[in-house]
Amino acid sequence: MKRLLFLLDALFPRRRPELLQLRKTNLLDLRPTKCYRWEETEDGRVVILAPKFRHRLLVKYLMPMLRSQDFKVSLDDYGSFVWKACDGSATVLEISERLRERYGEKVEPVYERVGLFIRQLWKQGFVDVKLPIH
Repeated sequence: MKRLLFLLDALFPRRRPELLQLRKTNLLDLRPTKCYRWEETEDGRVVILAPKFRHRLLVKYLMPMLRSQDFKVSLDDYGSFVWKACDGSATVLEISERLRERYGEKVEPVYERVGLFIRQLWKQGFVDVKLPIH
């Protein structure tokens, strides 16, 4: 019976209350924060260093044998600008406005573009989002 419940939880994870709260929140009001280390290249682009393993046993026993312990995810100019702005103090709306000021009409539709990018980063675990303070 426990095994069946474990499989059901794996296939259909229980909804966490914070996820339900996120569903009711406007994406533009969220405040993204970085979860991983990153580097900046000479031309100003960002390379995110995402760990290859997160499970503590794999980290303990496999990571020391690897040449590189991180995956490197390279971002373009727009993605690098947004990544640098994800400091937890700016909302997605503010980041979008700054991006529009910097790059102009080339980034239109800016809200959809930045929202999609932040959502993708969140799904991959690269950023965490804070709910707006009311």
